[in-house]
Formats: sequence, structure tokens, C-alpha cells
Amino acid sequence: MVILITGGAGYVGSHTAVQLTQDGHEVVLIDNFSNSTRSSVDRIRALAGFDIPFHQADLTDDASLEAVFALYNIDVVIHSAALSAIRESVRKVSSRHQVFQNTPL
Repeated sequence: MVILITGGAGYVGSHTAVQLTQDGHEVVLIDNFSNSTRSSVDRIRALAGFDIPFHQADLTDDASLEAVFALYNIDVVIHSAALSAIRESVRKVSSRHQVFQNTPL
């Protein structure tokens, strides 16, 4: 089973990815690093023991999502992408709604 994890470099997404790989699932990560870092992807790969596919992309960019879906036969999407900073999500309400309501997953 191929599982796409949005927000894959974040806290929830990274822990989910590690557990799923340990359970024998193939995972693909996508994140735009709005509140995470590339080093977390490196740590996920180290814990998994192999190179997990990662794509730096914004979920609100339809072309980027279409490209990822074209590369893999994705069976499941776990949507863990979020704007975790409460202050920022309150200031930028439209951005928050864009991520949760207009993402074409």
C-alpha cells in the first residue's frame, strides 16, 4: 500500500511516516517546510533505514499535487499538513482555509 503523507516533515507527519514504514507500508512525503525543516526528512529516512520519497510542494498548488500523484500509485492520503502556529493561523485566516478547504486531495 502506498500512503501519501501531507505535512510529512512536521511532527505528526514524521512520526506517522516512521511508524508506517516500520509496519511495512510504502510512504511518500510532501511538505512545503512552512513550519518544519529538511533535517526532519533526513531523520525519518535514517530511522526507516532507506530513502523515503519526498517532494517539496505546497498543497494549494494543483500542478505540484498532480505531478506527485502521477509518479506514484497512491492508495491512501493522510492529511497532516497544518499551520501549527496559532498566532499565524489567526492572522492569516485565508491561508488556513486555503490549506484545509481548497486542497484538491
